[in-house]
Amino acid sequence: MYTYLTDRVESYSEIEPYFPVWRNLLVSEGVLSVIEIEHDAESMDVAPIGKGTDGTALR
Repeated sequence: MYTYLTDRVESYSEIEPYFPVWRNLLVSEGVLSVIEIEHDAESMDVAPIGKGTDGTALR
């Protein structure tokens, strides 16, 4: 699944309309989980995480 992951920021309201579709899929095994993570604040005192050169970062 790693090749399908993106660094795109999603919002709950953006993916919520797909929930009924996913609920009605007939899947014999596996798990689809949606996890929402929120932050309280941002700090300009922390150095930004640099872009890597592994995986699909160069595409």
